[in-house]
Amino acid sequence: MAKYLIIGASGQIGGALLQESLKANHETLGTSYKQNLSEPNFVTTDILSDQSVKETISNFKPDVVFACAALANVDYCQTHPEESRATNLDGIKRIANFCNEYNSRLIFLSTDYVFNGKGGPYKEEAIADPINYYGEHKLLAEQYVKANSKNFLIVRTTITFGKERVGKNFYLVLKSKLSQGEKMKVPTDQYGSPSYNKSIAQALVELGPSDIQGVLNVSSETFISRYEFALLIARVFDLNKDLIIPVTTPELNQAAVRPMKAGLIIDKAKSILTTKLMTAEEALLDLKSQSV
Repeated sequence: MAKYLIIGASGQIGGALLQESLKANHETLGTSYKQNLSEPNFVTTDILSDQSVKETISNFKPDVVFACAALANVDYCQTHPEESRATNLDGIKRIANFCNEYNSRLIFLSTDYVFNGKGGPYKEEAIADPINYYGEHKLLAEQYVKANSKNFLIVRTTITFGKERVGKNFYLVLKSKLSQGEKMKVPTDQYGSPSYNKSIAQALVELGPSDIQGVLNVSSETFISRYEFALLIARVFDLNKDLIIPVTTPELNQAAVRPMKAGLIIDKAKSILTTKLMTAEEALLDLKSQSV
C-alpha cells in the first residue's frame, strides 16, 4: 500500500482523511501544529518553517502528500492578510518544493472561493476571480503548484461539514445551537454545495495513487443556500427550524465579502471516481446513523 502524509490532519478534511486512509490500510502519518497532538500516527509540523516541513517529509518519505493545512476562517484572513498569505500561500509553496525534492505526489486542497460567486456552480476550467484574501491566497497557491510541481492534483471543495475535533463547521455549530434552544442567523442569499468530509476523504484516498493531474472538483451535487441547508439539518435531526433566523448577507456584517453563488460542478469527478460523493441529505442521514 502507499505511504500517505496528511499535512493538517487535525483539521476537518485532514482528520477524516486520516481515518479513511488508515481504514484502507495505507501507511499513514498525520501532522498537526497548534493542537500539538501526541497520538499515534501524528507528528508536529509547522508549515511556516522550512526545517520542520523538510524533516517531516524527508523522515517519512511519503508517496503522496495531502496539503490540507489552511487558515480557513475567511473573516480572520480578511483582517489578518499577512497571516493568511503565510499559511495559505507560502506554506503550500514550502510543501510543494519539498514534495519535488523527495519525489512525492502532492494533492492540494483548494476551494470554490477562488471564484467571484456571480455564476456558480463552477466547472474546473471556469475563470477564477477571488473577491477576498482567503480566495486570493488559495488561488495564488494553486498557480504556484501548477507552475512548479512535478506530480500534483488540486482538489477544490466547498462548505465542508461532518465530524471533526474542534466542532466549528457550520453543521456542528447549527446543530449545537438548535439542540440548546438557541437561535442562529443564517443567510438566504449565499449558495454553494455542502460537502461531507467523509466523502471527500474517501475520494482523496482513491485519488492518492492515481496519475490524474490538474484540477478536480470534489464536492456534493447538492446546490442550495445556507438557509436551505440549515432547514435540511433541522429536518433530519428533528430540531426546531423556527430557531433558524433567515437574514441577508449584509445583515451579518462579515469582514470578508462572500461569493454569493458559488459551488462546484462534479461531472468530471463522477466520471473518474468509484467513490460515491454523497448529497447533503445522504451525508446528514449518515451522520445521524452515527449519532454525530
